[in-house]
Amino acid sequence: MRYTKAEIIWLAGRLPSGTTVTMEVYDLEDGSTVALDNDSCAEIAPGTGLYRWPSSDLTSQPAGFTQYVYTMVSSPGNERSDGKFILGDPDKVSDSSKILQTWINVT
Repeated sequence: MRYTKAEIIWLAGRLPSGTTVTMEVYDLEDGSTVALDNDSCAEIAPGTGLYRWPSSDLTSQPAGFTQYVYTMVSSPGNERSDGKFILGDPDKVSDSSKILQTWINVT
């Protein structure tokens, strides 16, 4: 599912309970590091080892459909929990979606 920056989604990961966890986000297409306003993840409830980070902490909204990969990193231990998410303005549909929609309408 695709979201806009205005829609806050919570990215989650499982890491050792009670550790400091930080977020790293990369553009999946070119591997570039994405700027974050805050990289701290919070444990959802003490002792669970489940951490979350809000997408609202991304510094900027992408211009169009953009896929990201994230990794939460624990300290100490340098353990990682990874995932993927997609952002993009719904009014700026990706070219591949336009092509698919055109193909569906033609056939």
